Amino acid sequence: MKTKTKQEQIAEIVAAVAKVTGVSEQTMMSRLRREEVVEARWIAWYFMHTQMGLQLAVIGRKWGKGFDHATVIHGLKQIAYKLTYARDWDLRPMMEDVAEVLKIEVDLPKAQVREVA
Repeated sequence: MKTKTKQEQIAEIVAAVAKVTGVSEQTMMSRLRREEVVEARWIAWYFMHTQMGLQLAVIGRKWGKGFDHATVIHGLKQIAYKLTYARDWDLRPMMEDVAEVLKIEVDLPKAQVREVA
């Protein structure tokens, strides 16, 4: 069985995210800042970092002009926050669907319950 190259793995992740979110691959790779596009981009970055082990600067460079490690850090922090504290009810099932399309197991951060004083 042939091992996939990093480029093939990245393309597979981007295609899976596009399929689940409904945001085209070309739109996701663009500089558009609409909420659904940004969230799809963040999801792709999350899988590239957690599943492939790509460094943040590498993800930024592979993504294209204008994306650097700081942008990727911000996106990953936003995903972690939404999964952990914001209780974004659509995000977790969407990410689980992407994992299903990729045929991988994903260990998403658990939601935290904040006590109100």
